Amino acid sequence: IWAKIDIEEAGAAALSRLLVVYPWTQRYFSNFGNLSSPTAIAGNPRVRAHGKKVLTSF
Repeated sequence: IWAKIDIEEAGAAALSRLLVVYPWTQRYFSNFGNLSSPTAIAGNPRVRAHGKKVLTSF
């Protein structure tokens, strides 16, 4: 099933959603830079890279 999933896109979307829906979780990602708005979070390269890393670990 993982072969059919775009890991980079899904990981970025999942982490972005976490940071937007539960903004208090942003305190754990303070070194990621600008997390001030949903647009900034979605476009943040560190969020994308970390989301990919998390899904790759599965």
